[in-house]
Amino acid sequence: MTDPERISSGVALSFPANDGGTSSPPCSTKVLPRRLRQRLLLEAKSPPSAEEIDAKLKEANLRRQQFYELVSSRARSSRPSQEEVLGQQLEAKLNTAEQKRCWRQFVKLRNKTFALAEAFVALEINEESVKSMPFELLALKIESAASIQIVKALADCLESHFRISRAIPVVLLVWITLNIFLGTLLPLLEGMPTILSGEG
Repeated sequence: MTDPERISSGVALSFPANDGGTSSPPCSTKVLPRRLRQRLLLEAKSPPSAEEIDAKLKEANLRRQQFYELVSSRARSSRPSQEEVLGQQLEAKLNTAEQKRCWRQFVKLRNKTFALAEAFVALEINEESVKSMPFELLALKIESAASIQIVKALADCLESHFRISRAIPVVLLVWITLNIFLGTLLPLLEGMPTILSGEG
């Protein structure tokens, strides 16, 4: 075989040139996203006009402004304003003053409630006495002016205690309950169902 024939039948090799002189593996080649490739192809085919560039700039500015407004609104909503802080402080002071007022009212009503409860017990309108009492006598006792006055005053005191109990802390409410309903008022509450049912 002559030299020209040997040269013509040889294999041509192509070596890619790079900066480092070493070939890089195929996996290191970065692939552009599909949307970006399509966008670049469209821009390469038809270059944007001045109006399109201006519209894109305005759209970007609008998005940026909306983003800043959203961030600012979230920051304002997360931090209470000065008016809200003052309102919360005023509400706390009013609640404290109301609790103190209710406590003073309870202290004044406590002795009155005990006295009225004892007066009601003295009327002998309870479960044991009602069972052996004639109905006419029970009706006279219930309709008497003294009984009506005592029951009305006692009901007003209990209502006041109920309102106070809704305005004071739970610890004080438990203490009040133990002082009022254990002992003096307990016989009263036990006799109420019999009185209301009219059994004689």
